[in-house]
Amino acid sequence: MTHRIPVIVACLCVAALTQPRGASMDLSQVQYPFGILTADLSCPAATHLLRHPCPGFPAEAYVVFDNGREVTRYENQNVSLRGSIDSTSCSLPLLHAARITSSFAFPACPIP
Repeated sequence: MTHRIPVIVACLCVAALTQPRGASMDLSQVQYPFGILTADLSCPAATHLLRHPCPGFPAEAYVVFDNGREVTRYENQNVSLRGSIDSTSCSLPLLHAARITSSFAFPACPIP
């Protein structure tokens, strides 16, 4: 236990010193590091659905893109999304996606 305290203090000091001055974290932004993007209109506010890449897992979120961005080239592919979450009457959170990129990150899927 006594060895952990200096390590924790050192980690906190490094974290405090490496953050740029005046920078603040935008807590309203979230990132999904992976997911399969599919066209889906089951939520009236969304254009897409972000599915978990592992079979049998529930969908992650409904997605709508800022400014009606054209994203058909990303459909049915593993993507990384960043944006803000909005609560809707839909069954899943609604992600207002500001950024989309192809993702090479995959979770370790359990063997059925």
